[in-house]
Amino acid sequence: MKRKELGDGPRIKAALARLDETATTYERKWGVDRLQNLVDQELAEAFRRQLSKLNTALIKHTADAVLPHIEGMMRGWHALDAAAEAAGAAPIDATAWEIITPDGRKIVFCGDMRAYKALKRDGWEIWSAEEVGRIIDKFHVDIDWNASEAVRQAEKLFPGAEITRVRPKATLDDAIPF
Repeated sequence: MKRKELGDGPRIKAALARLDETATTYERKWGVDRLQNLVDQELAEAFRRQLSKLNTALIKHTADAVLPHIEGMMRGWHALDAAAEAAGAAPIDATAWEIITPDGRKIVFCGDMRAYKALKRDGWEIWSAEEVGRIIDKFHVDIDWNASEAVRQAEKLFPGAEITRVRPKATLDDAIPF
């Protein structure tokens, strides 16, 4: 039986998914946008050049142009990891979650605030699990206890649904008396 060849689009998509998985693995270990700062300047610059080459190739959107640069990026991630380990750099707290919000805020949620602060993550807001818990408690008391239950019911009705936006409750403060 002859195997059917994938077109350029599906091949690029599959390779980018592998690259994304590789990048995510290392970002979980070292932190988002941190690994390049843990290695020597020459290696960090080579990594950035490879990323620029990939971005340029993606504009062409042909497998022949893109796939070699995806492989180069994967080798680059492995090289950054090996160099950081060889330098004795400390990975992030494995229980920490790092996110970049749609507005560009860099936020870390961690269990041990002291251990995380020791990693010197400039530009990142660090929130402990206890702080988040206090905020949730305050939200329930001051804002709307039923909101949490509404979210849970929505998750039951729409499995896989996510909260993508939160708006404050509208307050009516106008001259109309009804």
